[in-house]
Amino acid sequence: MKFVFISNFLTHHQRPFVEEMNKLEGVSLLFIETGKMPEHRKALGYRDEASAYSVRYEEVRDAIHDVIRTCDVLITGGVYPEFIRIANQYQKTVYVFSERIFKDEGITVRHVLQQLKYCRFRSVLKKAYLFCCGAFVLADYRAAGLFKERAYQWGYFPAFQPHLPESLIARKNKREILWCGRFLSWKHYDDAIEAVFRLKNEGVDVSMTMIGVGEKLEHAEKLVSDYHLQDNVRFRGAMPPEKVREYMERAGIFLFTSDRWEGWGVVINEAMNSGCAVVASDAAGSVPLMISHENNGVIYPSGNIDAICIYIRRLLDSPREQARLGVNAYSTVAAQWNPQNAAYRLTALSRHILDGETMPKMFADGVCAEARLIKDGWFSAGD
Repeated sequence: MKFVFISNFLTHHQRPFVEEMNKLEGVSLLFIETGKMPEHRKALGYRDEASAYSVRYEEVRDAIHDVIRTCDVLITGGVYPEFIRIANQYQKTVYVFSERIFKDEGITVRHVLQQLKYCRFRSVLKKAYLFCCGAFVLADYRAAGLFKERAYQWGYFPAFQPHLPESLIARKNKREILWCGRFLSWKHYDDAIEAVFRLKNEGVDVSMTMIGVGEKLEHAEKLVSDYHLQDNVRFRGAMPPEKVREYMERAGIFLFTSDRWEGWGVVINEAMNSGCAVVASDAAGSVPLMISHENNGVIYPSGNIDAICIYIRRLLDSPREQARLGVNAYSTVAAQWNPQNAAYRLTALSRHILDGETMPKMFADGVCAEARLIKDGWFSAGD
């Protein structure tokens, strides 16, 4: 079975999946990069992830028609109508891998323009399948009248690091909070700093490390200075992904504060793989799919700093609860959200589709399960 995956550029979030696909007997996957990694990604410690299974689009531009004609399945990272039309011409199976398309809250001019743009692709996407990289993707596309019956759950799959869970948890600093990401307004780094400020004022012994760079880093540093939190909050800048994993493996709690602009949030995969007790905003795309509230992490309504404080205080006061969530988080990634399982499930699903099944329902939950319609504001602590 031959797959072609066309997307902007290969990252460490996708390369492990590409490698796992090519390990399967009788399966090959070629990743075609249409662009180059932007500088802001490199500033975060990302590297060029060129693989034996990837090529630049310029290298195959003249042969792209034949590349698609001779594959069994075309995967596109977003809507690439020019490539999907070729696949349709030869009746190939097409998967559109996408994050949510309406990231603005409410009906804005940009929202309307996006909706009009995607409505133009209805005929091109009539027989394609949507692979939802985030819980809110299906709702967004259905608002544009697309993929009413053909959608599966998907995600990002960074490298899985095997551990003995009990040993991993034993090495952790149970009083250490970790935050990681670009310093942008929609990442809500300020919510994390505000939570530490409130906890300190309540007499809680609290410590947080923040990893990353971005346009709002100076503002974050000023907040820490204004709140006199220099002894409580440390900035570590950008670093390679493997170094970030080391910090995750030492931290007891991982705080994830992004809003609806976070299509997925791969740091969730990595923090759960590292056995962290995750405190996560309900608005980020990965959270409804990967976290079961108070089972393998805790979820709070985006922007609710009071809720952040309640959960962090609870976890700091109860190392046993922190450990329970961390072990369950690790088990979730080990059993489900990892590149090996994604490759296996995608290949199994594709075989059924190529054999003539229109919408196989092979998996009850997780990777390649039928996508559920989840809308913004879905979460309540009573769920």
